[in-house]
Amino acid sequence: LDDVGFVTSVSGGSLTAAYFGLQGPEGLKDFRDKVLMRDGEAGLRFSLLNPSNLVRLFAGGLNDGSNLKDWLDRDVFQGATFADMFRRQRPVIWINASNTQYRLAFPFHERAFDAICSDLASYPISEAVAASMAVPLFFAPIVLEKFPDACRQPLPSGMYRH
Repeated sequence: LDDVGFVTSVSGGSLTAAYFGLQGPEGLKDFRDKVLMRDGEAGLRFSLLNPSNLVRLFAGGLNDGSNLKDWLDRDVFQGATFADMFRRQRPVIWINASNTQYRLAFPFHERAFDAICSDLASYPISEAVAASMAVPLFFAPIVLEKFPDACRQPLPSGMYRH
């Protein structure tokens, strides 16, 4: 694992990829006990038999995503941002989510954040992993805000749909 230079991930694999990106190969030794054996699903809703869950389902998703993001931020990534991951330099990690509106992949990397005129370095790892793991209907979409007034340079052609 010391020779791995690039990892791209989606869904549940983003949990492992982000942890590896922050902790390096040595961090994977205790990944099972520190992450996988913990009850991260305790605060999540899954039952479709509960009438209030049916209302949530039709309002965007059974879970609003905050429980998952909070657990990841508090118990797994301890508030880490992409700046913390950038300090390690290797491996380069791309966490991928879905842009369900346009049916496109959304990779959490600098160029994609340039397209929305935002700062990836200050973005929490937990939110990127939660967005990647967000299964439609079970989780409400995680919405990223665009800041057009903050753009420092014009966007490259092909970075957005007309």
